[in-house]
Amino acid sequence: MLTDPSIEKLKTKTNSSYDLVMLVSERARQLVDGAQPLVPSDDAPNAVSLACREIVYNQHNVRFQWVKGHNGVPLNERCDQLATTSAQTPTQIDTGYENLQTDNSLPL
Repeated sequence: MLTDPSIEKLKTKTNSSYDLVMLVSERARQLVDGAQPLVPSDDAPNAVSLACREIVYNQHNVRFQWVKGHNGVPLNERCDQLATTSAQTPTQIDTGYENLQTDNSLPL
């Protein structure tokens, strides 16, 4: 259970829970892979706790960069078209997904 730093302190570092989860998981992965801690780590029980501590004290080295999506990339454009079509006809059954749900031999 994460108690130090508190969730309230972590929430002040971003306005998106998704961004916070991505930031913590990326930094924790770096630590597990051998990156040096950027804050004292003597009493941190695990990499996630240490990553959270680094984030609270602005001592992390993970950066996010916005990249424009669906910018003429053929497969991205196709996914956008499929998503739009699905949103416009929400009662359409996804037979591929439905078959996965009933076929126990395939992992989800």
